[in-house]
Amino acid sequence: MRMLTVVTIVASLTALGSQAVSGQNGYDLFQRAAIKERADGDLHAAIQLYQRILSEHSKDRALTARTLISLGGAYEKLGSPNATSAYQSVVEEYPDQRESLRLARQRLGALSPDAGSTTAVEADPTFTLLRDNVQDQRWMNRPARYDISPDGRHVVLLVTDDMERPDGLYISDRAGTVVRPLITTAPGEGGFQSIGRPHWSPDGRRIAFSGRKVGREGGALFVIEADGSGLRQVGDQISRVTDLTWTADGGAVTYVERVEGPGGAGSQIHTRTLDGQTVQVTRGAPLPNRIVLGDYSSDGRWLAFQLSDGSGPPVGPEIWILPAEGGRAIQVTHSEGFDGHPAWGSDGRLYFASERGEGTNIWSVAIDTGSGIRSGEPRQVTFYSDAQALYPRVVDGGSGLAFVLRRSTSIVRVADATGPKASHAVVRGFFPQLSPDGDRVYYQGEGPGQEGIFAVSREGGTPLQLTQGRTEGNYEPRFDVSSDGGAIVYVGPTEKGRAVFVVPTSGGTPRHVVDIAEESESVVPVWSPDGSQLAFATENGMYVAPREGGTPNKIAHMWWWASYEVKWSPDGQYLAAFGAAGPDVRNQVFVVPATGGEPRRLTTPEEIGLKAGLQWHPDSQRLTYMYYDYADGADGDGIRVAYLDGRPTSLLVDEPDTWDYIGVWSPDGTGFYYLTSPDNGPPGWKTMRRDSATGAITEHRAVHLGGGTLPAWSQDGSTMVWSLGTTVNQLWLMENFN
Repeated sequence: MRMLTVVTIVASLTALGSQAVSGQNGYDLFQRAAIKERADGDLHAAIQLYQRILSEHSKDRALTARTLISLGGAYEKLGSPNATSAYQSVVEEYPDQRESLRLARQRLGALSPDAGSTTAVEADPTFTLLRDNVQDQRWMNRPARYDISPDGRHVVLLVTDDMERPDGLYISDRAGTVVRPLITTAPGEGGFQSIGRPHWSPDGRRIAFSGRKVGREGGALFVIEADGSGLRQVGDQISRVTDLTWTADGGAVTYVERVEGPGGAGSQIHTRTLDGQTVQVTRGAPLPNRIVLGDYSSDGRWLAFQLSDGSGPPVGPEIWILPAEGGRAIQVTHSEGFDGHPAWGSDGRLYFASERGEGTNIWSVAIDTGSGIRSGEPRQVTFYSDAQALYPRVVDGGSGLAFVLRRSTSIVRVADATGPKASHAVVRGFFPQLSPDGDRVYYQGEGPGQEGIFAVSREGGTPLQLTQGRTEGNYEPRFDVSSDGGAIVYVGPTEKGRAVFVVPTSGGTPRHVVDIAEESESVVPVWSPDGSQLAFATENGMYVAPREGGTPNKIAHMWWWASYEVKWSPDGQYLAAFGAAGPDVRNQVFVVPATGGEPRRLTTPEEIGLKAGLQWHPDSQRLTYMYYDYADGADGDGIRVAYLDGRPTSLLVDEPDTWDYIGVWSPDGTGFYYLTSPDNGPPGWKTMRRDSATGAITEHRAVHLGGGTLPAWSQDGSTMVWSLGTTVNQLWLMENFN
């Protein structure tokens, strides 16, 4: 969708051009140059700025290629032959920047119609929307919940937790119409209790899937004809199937089985013929990794798969290939980010989703299927900057590439606290906070070119960008507004690492306060209630620093502090945080006098489960936190209260059949707002309110799939703000993509 990408870039540049931005990086200069060229008509001034970008920011290939396009356009308007040189530089030096390359070829073709194949305009890919919304995995390192037929005409969908349809497999045509249910869950003997990932056979006649029938121990492999007939189980029961695919000849199903080994749980890959005979592909001990299967190369020699050791960032999953008959696997990709969802093309290329470059896109790499050796570097196929392209599948003899496009959008909403249902949208962003008087909203930007903290009127309008780049944080606000509304404290990147910064809410240059150790977790500093000091924790130290900066004072030592959850009590007397006294001790709730002293534990050592979402009550005498015990049947799960006077902790919220997550108190303490997700039913999150006087729980915000944030208030509690996210997973078919 290259044309849409260009439109998105132009739209974001127009919006950014109207914002007050501190600093002069390459993108700032690009906006200035664009304004000079398009708004002021000062072509010579614009050219000077474009040339400055080329001189000072040449390492940014994407920006340089875009700048050359704009430079060529400015020269064209002047009638200068330098336009051709600018466009030709893109063709010769930046062929990896596909958007800019296409535009350069278009302009060269227009300027020199007889230039020949070097400047000929390549045909753009075409895109067909197959389904406007498909259920998809929340985590990228899990298998797809759909598969497309080899001819690209039909889609089989795994549907779960849908209010309108029973769980099961459904067939959809290219128009997006659900043609019929294929298999659905049903109570009673012989019915399916659960159904797993489907996969189409290479000839398009059958669909394989994993499932578990009512009353059976473990799962099994099943095959059904595409018209819904001929359902049969393939072989014996299997303890746990996590993924599957067909062999290239369609005569067998390869699957991943999760098993217990000497070192704990692991995975093994097996192949089972349709008459039930099983061959183990990976030999020896189970692989201590999470495996997601791709498919077999068209010649049947290689099985592609995604392998992760489960450790997560900074090293994500990688693409591997394995000889079909078993043997030594070969690693294909090496990347610090995500490389996964492999799919073979008919030409011996492997297509996969990757976080390399800007955003998450589909890439491809050539493989010599004789030796399994990679040929050349990966090549980018899709070019989305505000969405994730995932789960590629090559169809229709190699002429089509299907993939899921996941786009998340978070909208900041403001409301009168007495009538939150009558909220209004303000801007795209998340983690919003209000100025003390409630007139301005501060938020973390979302989308291309919007990485930073912004300010905007509660009624909307043109945002003011206060910071550049991403700020650190976890699941709560990643910055804090001072009580006088004059400054924001946050952690951001520096040339050498990370540091605490303070920036005026009116705009200006952020002030460097103190460097942060590189090995520290995400750090979220907070203001004292009077705004004179700020506090933060890194690794084993909790610190307080004056507002103006200077050497921080270490007020408490701990083997480990949760640096993303330091909370200053409303009366200014204490700082609270999760901490651990040693490597084998679970995190507990601790408080420390703001002037310094020995940390005091408020929770008991018996509370060994997961804790998150620490919040002070407005009376400064108690704190709430989410608690989850991993042991089956353990008591105490839910949202708990720890007391400053040392009395035993108590349970505040424990709704049945829900996951009660983090929460926050209203400024007057009359209501506790928290996130919850149902154990059964549609996936997503609700925001609930517990009335402090009656204990009654009511819904503040309905189920939403894309995430959202807890509310924040103005100082007097009359105005509240939050963000509401939505996520859409579309299934697209891309043609003419090579």
